[in-house]
Amino acid sequence: MTDDDGNRIAEFNVGELFSIKEGRLQVDFGQRGLKIKGNFVGLGHISYAPRLLGARNVQNVLDSWNWLLKETNVSEETLQTAFEACSLLKLLLTGRDEGENVYFFSLLVNLHELHLAGVDTGPKIEEFGLEIRSHMRKFEKWIDRRPWRAISRSEELRQYLLNVSSECMLARAAEVFGYDVKFGKHPDLTISNKKIEVKRLSSYEKHASLSNPIRRGLEQNPDIIAVEVNSLEKRIIKGYKAKWLGRDNLNNALKIALTFGKSGNCVLLFSGTKQSLKGRIVLLK
Repeated sequence: MTDDDGNRIAEFNVGELFSIKEGRLQVDFGQRGLKIKGNFVGLGHISYAPRLLGARNVQNVLDSWNWLLKETNVSEETLQTAFEACSLLKLLLTGRDEGENVYFFSLLVNLHELHLAGVDTGPKIEEFGLEIRSHMRKFEKWIDRRPWRAISRSEELRQYLLNVSSECMLARAAEVFGYDVKFGKHPDLTISNKKIEVKRLSSYEKHASLSNPIRRGLEQNPDIIAVEVNSLEKRIIKGYKAKWLGRDNLNNALKIALTFGKSGNCVLLFSGTKQSLKGRIVLLK
């Protein structure tokens, strides 16, 4: 897989996982732990360029992975098997990979970097550590007897971690920009004493509705709602009147968002591009 400039961002080889033994199809994910292939790192059937994950290099990804396992007290083998089985099955059934594992690796890299920068990551580790352990216990319980049920648990976990990944992306960006960052739960983040609830638009459609993440965000009574999106283009927000400000780099957009009062009518859209993180403010009326 390449980006628009022809640079390789991921490599995959599904076929090498399969073999025929005694007339039965076998799947072998290989040795425990992440797989390294040159300058790429990932799971058994797909590996990524570290920059796609927000990492400096392969070792940065490995360090983040090992740190997460230690902090959450999760079995490496179980987590790896659950994610690989779920990712592979979804790829085989749908013919496409929508990048859930990219978001997971991005999450652990960003969270580890925040930890190294002195940000207290304890509240976030505790929150999603409970989720990971709960889902992995159910995965282990069902994988031999009802594998479809086990894999559905893994997919639920991957979907849950998408929002957490968005929180960690915004938190790391804010820390790099020089803001005081604190993790919590409802609000997800506090940046320079402003309560920020973070959501992610769960559709890959370019003009998907922002109504649902905004409505869910408002339920937490934040100062600012931040939504990770794939496109910063203007669109109708059903149920709301809105004023769209111009696009900018995320640093400037966040700076402007933090100047607004605590009315909760400010929505910060943010998106990662191959050049940098971009942002756009929407004011709800």
